[in-house]
Amino acid sequence: MSSRPLLKQQPVIIAGDLSADVVSLPTYINMISLVSYQAVWTGSGAAGTLQVEVSNNYQPTPNGVDPYPSNSGTWEALTTPAPLTVSGAGNKYFNVSNIAAAWIRLRFVHTGGSSGAMNATIAGKVA
Repeated sequence: MSSRPLLKQQPVIIAGDLSADVVSLPTYINMISLVSYQAVWTGSGAAGTLQVEVSNNYQPTPNGVDPYPSNSGTWEALTTPAPLTVSGAGNKYFNVSNIAAAWIRLRFVHTGGSSGAMNATIAGKVA
């Protein structure tokens, strides 16, 4: 059995409402150099951008249950992979390699439209 770190497949957005901005749960990726997201969305009226963001100063609450983090962090959108324009139903796979950030999340920025839902999953491993 390998002792290399692994981030098993897990949902980070479940039925996200695309009539407004949607932000995934932040995922701690210390020692994980390869991360991937797969997003699937429905609805003909969804319009916006989908981007990957990272932070080194996000700090969850000590018990991990409270929805308000100790420090909400400073989140920066990555330019690679490039943000994706969302228009109508679709899906996208994002592969993020050689990442050194402590935290990562997926963000849908709503620019128009009024209907749609998104589900997204994350997975990762060491190169």
